[in-house]
Amino acid sequence: MNRFGDFEYGLVMKEESAKGLARRAKAGDAQAQFELGNFYHNGVGSTQNYTRALYWYQKASAQKHEGAQRMLTQAQRLIGTEYITGNTLKKMTEDERRYAEGLQKRKIIEIEGDDNGMEKKRKVRI
Repeated sequence: MNRFGDFEYGLVMKEESAKGLARRAKAGDAQAQFELGNFYHNGVGSTQNYTRALYWYQKASAQKHEGAQRMLTQAQRLIGTEYITGNTLKKMTEDERRYAEGLQKRKIIEIEGDDNGMEKKRKVRI
C-alpha cells in the first residue's frame, strides 16, 4: 500500500475505534467517555470539536475521572479555535463557519449515531 493509502487506512481505523468508544461511552464507561473526548479534542480521524470534547469530559468528570477533570478547563477555553478546512472557527466568515460546523455534526453522527443528544432539525415537506 502507498503512503497515502496507509494514511487513509489509519484514519478509517481510528474512526472505527471511535465508534466502539462511543458505544461504551453511551453505556456509561468513564474511561471511554474520556477517550472519546480526547478523540474530538485532538481531531485525529475526525474534525476537531472542543464543544463535543467538553461534553464527553463532563460526563467522565461526573464519574470522578481525573483525566477528564483536568481537561475540562482546557476544552472550555479552546471552543471556537478548532482548525477546520484550513482556518479556525473564530476566523471564518458566517458561511464558512456554518459549513465547518456542518462537517463537525456529520462526523459526530457518523461516530455516535443519531441518538447522541444533538439538536435535530426536521425537514418540512410541502
